[in-house]
Amino acid sequence: MLDGGLGRIEHHFLGERTGSCYVDGSLAYGSPERPVVELAEVIDEVEPDTVLTFGPDGMTGHPDHRAVSAWTWEALGRSALGQPRAGARLLHATLTGEFQREFAGVAEPMDDGPDVFPVCPRSRLAVDLQLGPADLDRKIAALSAHASQVGPLREALGEQRYRRFVAGEWFRPAVM
Repeated sequence: MLDGGLGRIEHHFLGERTGSCYVDGSLAYGSPERPVVELAEVIDEVEPDTVLTFGPDGMTGHPDHRAVSAWTWEALGRSALGQPRAGARLLHATLTGEFQREFAGVAEPMDDGPDVFPVCPRSRLAVDLQLGPADLDRKIAALSAHASQVGPLREALGEQRYRRFVAGEWFRPAVM
């Protein structure tokens, strides 16, 4: 659990309860039942008021991201017992027009589909957050743990531009 001024935040990893293994690059190709049940169990236990995830577009169009979005939607729609539940607020990651204009050339090579890198007008955002220096340093340290995912991007952008690239957090209400 983490409280960085945002309230109660908990991190749970799929598979840790069941010993399941979810392999990067294969999430979209297996049965969704086990991860949906695991997510529903965590949601029942934590009773979150807000859940953040990818939208159906997967942000970049990546099949794993799209699968996680679908799993989360399904898990929020039912309890671990398969019953409907009063839902937590579901928010989908998005971008602003300003971000898209500044980083379009960076984002395009990461596109995995035609409906990717969704842009939402600021007036419709549920979360519009620019990280201050200390929080941005913490985010960069966390992202650095995924060197194979962010290392090449960080190197290509250079440190100052990379900091601008990761300094914002934007989420819109879920629309499925």
